[in-house]
Amino acid sequence: MATERTLLFIIADRLSLLVNKGEMIPRYYNPGNVFTQVHLLTTSNDLVDPALVQIMAGNAMVHVHRLWSGDDRLNMALTPLTKGRLARRAIDLARRIQPDVVRTGDRLTGFLGHAVKKSLRIPHIVSLHTQRDDGRRHIPWGAVRAMLEIEKGYARLAITHADAVIIVYDSIRPYAESNGARRIEKIHNVIAPEQNEPKTDYQLHAPPRIISVGRQLERKYPTHIIDAVKSTNAELLMIGDGTHHDALQRRVASQDLGARVRLQKSMPNAEVCQMLRDHDLFAVHTDYPEFPKTVMEAMWLGLPIVINDDQAMPVPELEGDWVLRVPNTHQGYAEGFQQLFEDDVLRENLGKRARDYAQSHFDPQSTERQQAQLYEELMKDSGSVEALVGGAR
Repeated sequence: MATERTLLFIIADRLSLLVNKGEMIPRYYNPGNVFTQVHLLTTSNDLVDPALVQIMAGNAMVHVHRLWSGDDRLNMALTPLTKGRLARRAIDLARRIQPDVVRTGDRLTGFLGHAVKKSLRIPHIVSLHTQRDDGRRHIPWGAVRAMLEIEKGYARLAITHADAVIIVYDSIRPYAESNGARRIEKIHNVIAPEQNEPKTDYQLHAPPRIISVGRQLERKYPTHIIDAVKSTNAELLMIGDGTHHDALQRRVASQDLGARVRLQKSMPNAEVCQMLRDHDLFAVHTDYPEFPKTVMEAMWLGLPIVINDDQAMPVPELEGDWVLRVPNTHQGYAEGFQQLFEDDVLRENLGKRARDYAQSHFDPQSTERQQAQLYEELMKDSGSVEALVGGAR
């Protein structure tokens, strides 16, 4: 009989959005099926049927809890006043379910995770998925910026006292270090674990096919990609949604590109990955110092990647010959596209180098195994400490 192990994962995600978008990675919340029980506590008013997210918990029984009901914006605005009460709710839940590990992010979830760790004396893992110092700098002063400044205290508390801090790409490391992380583990996001057949046919389609996947926000605004397509005979499929989606639709119409540029708000992740192999290039724009999951998926499947060369700070995962970096202008993208359309050897080699880099740095099975091993190690160490102090929990 398997050893009973329980994970408390405190999340800020709205699970219903992941369900609706089809972005449910198998065992995402239970890598390696380490746990037999997975409890998801969300800091939102979102409550979904656990059966809808079962795939993300693997073989474990999954439970979904929420920290509050009512209006999320009001509840978040009041957290500086109610954080003690919220921590007691998280601790009460933890005492009932007796988790072996608590995992969180670094904002309110991190504050709650630290409270659980301190009360139950269990390991706490903090996951960092973005460079928050960079993000804050680009948000003007107002209610949102004020809340982010308050949350800096939560982050320092969580990160400083965490047993391990996971960063999903290297440009997050300075943020973790500046907040006092004692142990940093770089473990890339698990991507497309069921997709393992890379692109093998690099013959250029007629007309060439470009695909772009990503959120359409101010700092990811892909206008240069659309404008570059006008300078070629290529077709572009752009998958994503965001505050700038309607503006992109208008831009396509104003340039009379409707016959060659198709914008689609969403598509299940599995379908996106299936479609990637049928395209010649993957193009993306981001000002963030990030290594986007969409780029990782394209690299994993062997697509040639074209991306702008001016992120806010260096991203080591994008600093090699496995991607084509271009000036962040429509001319830069257009010249990059044309170069790859005209050079079959370069195009194929770029795609294969991307695949090689992916295999050696973020093979889905390897990254899942890294997370599972970290859980096992921390639980083993925690058990040894408990034995020394009398097993108090």
